[in-house]
Amino acid sequence: MKKIAMLVLAMASTLGATQVFATASPITPSGTPAAFTVTNADCAFVNAALGVTGFQIIASREVGLAFACSPTVVSVNAGNRKGKYTYGGSSNGGSVTQCGTTPADTTTGWTIAAPNATGTGTGCN
Repeated sequence: MKKIAMLVLAMASTLGATQVFATASPITPSGTPAAFTVTNADCAFVNAALGVTGFQIIASREVGLAFACSPTVVSVNAGNRKGKYTYGGSSNGGSVTQCGTTPADTTTGWTIAAPNATGTGTGCN
């Protein structure tokens, strides 16, 4: 899930706002790559005053993705709807890992629509 790691790093590189704001903004799997533009309404650290108006996430075909953010942490949960597992990543340590060892329902691509965006969030919780 290289793209999850890239998303976590991209989102983490823009952190710095003081407002606390968290959201779940899922990308639903589809037969074509899906795009989503992250703006200040989604994550407070996307700050036009700092010259950042937003950035685009493009999920691969059949991949669903959900994320949550705070001013200091970004957590992402994603997977392929044809797969058995989802993967989580966080700017808290920067790692991406398989979420659990039991096959999950990946119809949406994610298992956690609002990953934990606190200092303990892994993208799998």
